[in-house]
Amino acid sequence: MQPKDGVPPPRCYIATSDRNIQSISGGRGAVVMSSTLFIQELKAAKREAELAVCDAQNGVMAGSMVEDMIGADQADKLYALMEQLEGRQIRPRAPSLSSNGQGEEEAERGQQPQRGQEQ
Repeated sequence: MQPKDGVPPPRCYIATSDRNIQSISGGRGAVVMSSTLFIQELKAAKREAELAVCDAQNGVMAGSMVEDMIGADQADKLYALMEQLEGRQIRPRAPSLSSNGQGEEEAERGQQPQRGQEQ
């Protein structure tokens, strides 16, 4: 920081509610504030930062993703292509039923769904 009007900027900032420390520190050129005011300033800064993050996540980014501009079936096809090209599963799949009404895992193992758990 550069000196302003020939006065160097403070090198020390103090947050205390102790009057003696406030007066001694202030007399030596420190910037002094009460601890209550300091806590209020911290909370206000935290709220501002959280709002800025929310605005960035919800406002600026909303509608800018390809998924937001295409239909669900087209998005599914793109994910399938990505998975095929990368050789790994990118997003979890919902359990699907085979033609005989079994879930995929049960059909692969050749097991029947347990009675009482059918929906």
